[in-house]
Amino acid sequence: MRSGQFLRHAFCALIAASCSVAQPVEADILQLADMSSDEYRDLDHDRTVVLMPLGVIEEHGPYLPLLTDSYLGEWLIDQVASTIDERDDWSVVIMPSLPVGVGAPEDFAPRPRNFGSLPLRPETKRAVLMDLVSGLGDAGFRWIFAVDIHGPYVNKRVTDQVARYFDDLYGGTMVNLTGVVHPEPVTTTQPLAERAANEDGLALHAGLVETSRMLHVRPDLVRSDHMSAPAVTI
Repeated sequence: MRSGQFLRHAFCALIAASCSVAQPVEADILQLADMSSDEYRDLDHDRTVVLMPLGVIEEHGPYLPLLTDSYLGEWLIDQVASTIDERDDWSVVIMPSLPVGVGAPEDFAPRPRNFGSLPLRPETKRAVLMDLVSGLGDAGFRWIFAVDIHGPYVNKRVTDQVARYFDDLYGGTMVNLTGVVHPEPVTTTQPLAERAANEDGLALHAGLVETSRMLHVRPDLVRSDHMSAPAVTI
């Protein structure tokens, strides 16, 4: 498969994942954390896609967990892995989720600083990712797909910079799938009631969109009293 077709196939899988029912990852998809050094060495590196979930430790109000972005990214990674694994001639390796996000909600809105956000500086994230992708490149891997849904532009820019570094140095292809194509916000068969839409406002963080997604991905981590939460619109 040509590289452009392969990327488009992965993008389509990511878009479909935003509105599909989660499917279990196939057993033969490899988790990097569980591999031995021999298994790592013996892969066909030219035909193996490394999937890199990038998240953040970040406050998401009183109802959602601090690792909301990471959980959503891991779910998307699983959908992409299952789709790539349908091709018999490709392998998939999933890296552990990395909480390396840059920026917190308090940096971008007039609100008091809340407990729970542990963002990195851009230069710290850049250095960490450059070291990691350099190790993958030195081992012979040439395909890295990152999923980095944490919102601030500066956060995505760092991931894109590292992708260009990997491409230039190793002649491979690293792409932030959620930097190029991002799933649409929550869609419903019926529009929200006017009152609900007004209360939700421009839901950029910890609102209806992220709560709905977490109820799909990890409902056990959403506080049950979210249904009676007072509206807070900025």
